[in-house]
Amino acid sequence: MKKQSYFILIISLFFCLQNIHAQSNFVASESSVTFKIKNMGVMVNGKLGSFEVQAKFDKSDLSNSSLKASLKVETIDTGIKARDKHLKNEDYFEVDKYPNIKFSSSSITKTDKGYQAEGKLTIKNKTKTVKIPFAVKENSGKSTLSGSFTINRLDYDVGESSWIMSNNVAIKINCVLK
Repeated sequence: MKKQSYFILIISLFFCLQNIHAQSNFVASESSVTFKIKNMGVMVNGKLGSFEVQAKFDKSDLSNSSLKASLKVETIDTGIKARDKHLKNEDYFEVDKYPNIKFSSSSITKTDKGYQAEGKLTIKNKTKTVKIPFAVKENSGKSTLSGSFTINRLDYDVGESSWIMSNNVAIKINCVLK
């Protein structure tokens, strides 16, 4: 369950980095990174409470757009303190050794449904290339980047293979920029 939360945080950070304006400010209080993972047949929801995003996004010049995000694994929250504590230990995220999940884009492209950021996602010193589709909505001087994607927690050595817990973690990101 914690593994999925960690992945969702990473994805959320990634989306927050994708800004519509060349220079924008990340609005942490209106942004979120959430995740879902199935455990013993029940969906477990979680979130990461603290992350930082550096975004440069220009719809007319995507080649000069970039996203960087860093999520603090210590802020994982599934609503059950004992589970959150367990997710932070060496069985899952090893917070003392690997305190952050990081994403850095290598490209941002236009798609039929919006945009896609491709880049390196690092969890527990394991780095994989990921593609994150996202949409952008503008309202009242703010841009909201939102998207969702799925990662395999085992690709990042988060927990062991288990028949009671899904390997796939669904991550949803809402990043607000102004």
